[in-house]
Amino acid sequence: IEKTMKKIFIALAALIAFCNLAYSTDGPVTSVTPSTVSYGDPISVPVTVSDFVNVGGISLTLNYDGSILQFQGVSLNSQISGSYTNGSAPGEFVLSYTCYPGINIGDGEELFTLTFNYIGPSSGGTTLLTWAETPPEANEYSDPLGTAYGKTPFDDFFIPGSVTVNATLDGPVTT
Repeated sequence: IEKTMKKIFIALAALIAFCNLAYSTDGPVTSVTPSTVSYGDPISVPVTVSDFVNVGGISLTLNYDGSILQFQGVSLNSQISGSYTNGSAPGEFVLSYTCYPGINIGDGEELFTLTFNYIGPSSGGTTLLTWAETPPEANEYSDPLGTAYGKTPFDDFFIPGSVTVNATLDGPVTT
């Protein structure tokens, strides 16, 4: 009877695991909009979302080259105005938010916009803005009850971007 109970237990565990996979819901897609500016111009980087439905928890970590960009601030979508944000560590921006009930944001709308100063060389430069894949909770959305939405494969749900700053013109321009 012990072997039969063990087989039943294993079968039930497998069924429960399969049901969770079959009914898991994919989360929002979050994209960093690539930006190109001239040396000395302000740098604004919009972060947009799609499939943002019934979200009750947000945990985001965005990395960039802190020797190229200096974080200045963030403008939040009004629906997440109570978010905790932190850009004090060079090269990293963190946002977290929770709410009940969940919120919806339309496809292509900005979740937030980051502003930076360029601190790299006058010859210009480019930095990638990438989403931290580890630890898993660094970039994650959940429903209002705290159940994490699916995000596999990661790169389909968290789309990186870049900032390119074109060189300054030193000296007189001749034509």
